[in-house]
Amino acid sequence: MTSHPLLLAAACLAAAALAASADSCRAEEPIEDAALLQSSAAARSRGEHNDDVLSTATKVQELLDKVIEKEMALEGGNPAAPATDGPQSGNATAAATDEAVPALHQSFAEFVAMTLFVIVGCGSACGIANKEGSAWVLQVALTFGFAITVLAYSIGAYSGGQINCAVTFGLVLAGQLSVTQGLLNLAAQLAGSVVGALVLRAVYANHAKDDQTGGLGCNGVGEGFSKGSALLGEIVGTFVLMYVVLETAVNPMSVANRTGLSRPWPSGSRCSSPTRC
Repeated sequence: MTSHPLLLAAACLAAAALAASADSCRAEEPIEDAALLQSSAAARSRGEHNDDVLSTATKVQELLDKVIEKEMALEGGNPAAPATDGPQSGNATAAATDEAVPALHQSFAEFVAMTLFVIVGCGSACGIANKEGSAWVLQVALTFGFAITVLAYSIGAYSGGQINCAVTFGLVLAGQLSVTQGLLNLAAQLAGSVVGALVLRAVYANHAKDDQTGGLGCNGVGEGFSKGSALLGEIVGTFVLMYVVLETAVNPMSVANRTGLSRPWPSGSRCSSPTRC
């Protein structure tokens, strides 16, 4: 039986095409298998990475919990104990917490801070008050503000950075500071004020010429104001100051808003000063 040459050629071409298709399929199978292996390996790698991240986060959380528990144990705080009200319980807790830093260390910190506060704040007023063309009121106000902030951060770990007799008295009334420590801090603050004024007196030796305030930056009743209105202004200003201290540095509900100035507040406990618990 003879075959036509064209049929033979077509048959050969068809056979060659089928062979090439089979070869390409066999060549693609390893590639597909390799891709599948690669994708599965990547998936496993991602899963292991996620597991590692979760494991690390869990370990960090456990470590933080242990640190907080140890801190509360050192400070005598109990997270499960409810807060107790009443002046006796508050004073007892304040007295116990005061022992964390020796009483004299706390009062000495207040002495140093008050001395520097008077030198910086009142000194700025002595140098620029009543000068024409200067925004001296704004400058002096900012100087006092920055000074109290820096000093509070500097001595906050020792005494809480009260640097104000009214704040100390308010903390004693609130049961956050023992009466003994309050009296020591008061004496230290008054002594610091005197020492700061003496330093300014030495700096401005030519008192009448150099001191722009005429009284080392002492406050007085301004023109147009009566003593009663000045007293009312002092009462309102002191209330605002004490209210801010109690709500921002003493209230346990504000612990999340605090900065590095204060330690974590043990839930259900009281502190002996606004920034030290």
